[in-house]
Amino acid sequence: MYDVPSSSRIFPTAFFVLLLAGFALLLAPTSVVAQLGGENVRGDVGLKSGSQAPPGWYIGDMFYFYGTDEIRLNNGDALSGPKLNLFGDFLLVNYVSKKKLLGADYGFAVAVAGLNSRLDLPRLNVSTATWGFGDMYVQPLQLGWHFKHADAILGYAFYAPVGRFTAGANDNTGLGMWSNEFSGGTTVYFDPEKKWHASSAGYYEIHSSKFDLDQKVGDLFTAEGGVGRSFRHGLTNLGMAYFGQWKVTEDSGADVSPLVAGLKGSMVGLGPEFNTNLGKHPVFLTFRYLFDVRSYVATQGQSLFASIVYAKPSIPPPPIGVTCSTQPSEVLSGEPVTVTATGKNFNPKHPLTYNWSSTGGKVSGSDTTATIDTNGLAGGEYTATAQVSDPKLKEHGLTSCMVKFTVKELPKNPPTMSCSANPASVRAGETATITCNCTSPDSAQVSVASWNASGGTLSPGTGTTSLNTTGASGPITVSATCTDARGLATSANTQVNVEAPPPPTPQANRLSECSFPNQAKPWRVDNTCKAALDDVAQAMKSQADTSLVIVGESDAAETRKNLAAERAVNSKAYLVGGEAKLGIDPTRIETRTGTSGAQRAEFWLVPAGATFNQSGTQTVDENEVKPVPDHPRTTKKKTQ
Repeated sequence: MYDVPSSSRIFPTAFFVLLLAGFALLLAPTSVVAQLGGENVRGDVGLKSGSQAPPGWYIGDMFYFYGTDEIRLNNGDALSGPKLNLFGDFLLVNYVSKKKLLGADYGFAVAVAGLNSRLDLPRLNVSTATWGFGDMYVQPLQLGWHFKHADAILGYAFYAPVGRFTAGANDNTGLGMWSNEFSGGTTVYFDPEKKWHASSAGYYEIHSSKFDLDQKVGDLFTAEGGVGRSFRHGLTNLGMAYFGQWKVTEDSGADVSPLVAGLKGSMVGLGPEFNTNLGKHPVFLTFRYLFDVRSYVATQGQSLFASIVYAKPSIPPPPIGVTCSTQPSEVLSGEPVTVTATGKNFNPKHPLTYNWSSTGGKVSGSDTTATIDTNGLAGGEYTATAQVSDPKLKEHGLTSCMVKFTVKELPKNPPTMSCSANPASVRAGETATITCNCTSPDSAQVSVASWNASGGTLSPGTGTTSLNTTGASGPITVSATCTDARGLATSANTQVNVEAPPPPTPQANRLSECSFPNQAKPWRVDNTCKAALDDVAQAMKSQADTSLVIVGESDAAETRKNLAAERAVNSKAYLVGGEAKLGIDPTRIETRTGTSGAQRAEFWLVPAGATFNQSGTQTVDENEVKPVPDHPRTTKKKTQ
């Protein structure tokens, strides 16, 4: 990736000679003296401040504007001051060589500044302006390292006091002192493409005493950098820049104003930055606007930087590359595939070498185009690779690309199969025969297997099997798979309907019985028997479609005629209209006599559809046998 640095990296940090000390002198009429400033102007460097430009020559011009009408005291309180507009135009020559020093690229830079400042004091009806050349910036040592995920810089510079300076004058354009600056910084990249980056660089200034004054500016430390994102392979950058400057040691000397003696001021600023190149031209523009967000014993205002840089670097050629394509990308086995390699950023005057290979088939050709013979290839996906090299390039002259193509086998028809069941409908427990007929349109050998049924039990078979339906009901799906010798398969199924067995025939069931122990009234339905009949009545009421058969019995020792029939009829009479008033429909009750020889009556509940078929019983003729009351009426004798 070709990453031409922004102008903030091409303009060294401290070559802006801004007359902040001159500003302090201009403030003298207001009886407010600002703290003595150094050579470094806050915010002249932003994004990628910890990176060095690629090897080459750079000539740049930067416009600078700083405006303020406010001074911040040591406690941070704001003091309305005179309006100051400071303009600067700076010319820089910077060179970075290919030679290495301690593993770093070596460079140097020289810069001169043209300055103009205007001070307005509306309350005093005073307006003054001055212009001229500032001090000269010389950086004899500039080292830059470039790593995989970071860059680093180290440098030394000095400021030569060539700008106009007279002790006590208010039109100075130089600071009247020598200054030494030591710098170092880094830029860190957060992704392999180096799109996202954060940078920070530090600069430490040491000053001599001012000419013709007992006055020495304290040491200054300045930090500058930013966080941003690169576009267009690093040619465009957008992000937020920052600066911070702190007075490390106090100003010293008898000529230091007592208002600032012993104080150490500071400033912090933040703002947006955008830099880019002009199309394909090696010209780069930078725009940065910074707001002073915190100041102590210093002015608080706003800064604008706008620069243009012409680059004539020893730019490494853009990285070579190659892309592969195939035509067609999908073929039948035996058809040829044409692959093409298209180089990128190679020198058109250099002959290139092409080496082709493939994971399948036979490759022929040693130029930009090759042919792959796919005869005998099984169906699947294959990869062709081209290695392209420029023998005249000592380094980075080799690159490669890959492209995939698909080979399809000749058409193969899968087998066809149909299945049937005989019979197609059976009763549960019966067996059905399943037959599956499979054929191959390509006359390949076939076999039927993988039988499966959703119910019942299958017996082993090939083209025919049997299905046992014991325990099953409803439709059963039987399937099988037919596979030919090439591995092609198809499945088919058929259904067998299993009919549910008919419900069991309802049967009469003996519900209960009662005994007739009364020797005097052997026909009598006593309370025990009535309780049993109450339960019988309840069962008949809850099952309205049932009928009742009462079987009366008597033993051989009982001589009363029709006693068994009377026991059956009396039980019926209680159910129909006895004192309990059970109200059972008499048509639902049948009376019979049995021959078991017991003194009892049995009560048989007969469900709808059932038949009472107990052997040894006879129907009672209820026209002949009537219920016998508990107290039968006695016959009165005739008076003689």
